[in-house]
Amino acid sequence: MSYKIEPVKKLPISKKVGRTNPIYNNIIEEINNKPKGFYKITIEGKKIGTLYQMFNKRLKGNKTLKLYIRDKELFIEKT
Repeated sequence: MSYKIEPVKKLPISKKVGRTNPIYNNIIEEINNKPKGFYKITIEGKKIGTLYQMFNKRLKGNKTLKLYIRDKELFIEKT
């Protein structure tokens, strides 16, 4: 059994960096700039549960936007 220890000048960047998708934040920002009402959100290749989870996480504490799932579709209400 052999092993090798090498000195490193700099720690490599975490693989988690860049994994977050800014599209969710962009959608929230765009809806904030729109008038009050209901907006249907669809992202190709994403399941409704995934979308709900990602938006719900980002909307915690936000009192102007609310999430709804109706007939397997995701809606955001701006009040």
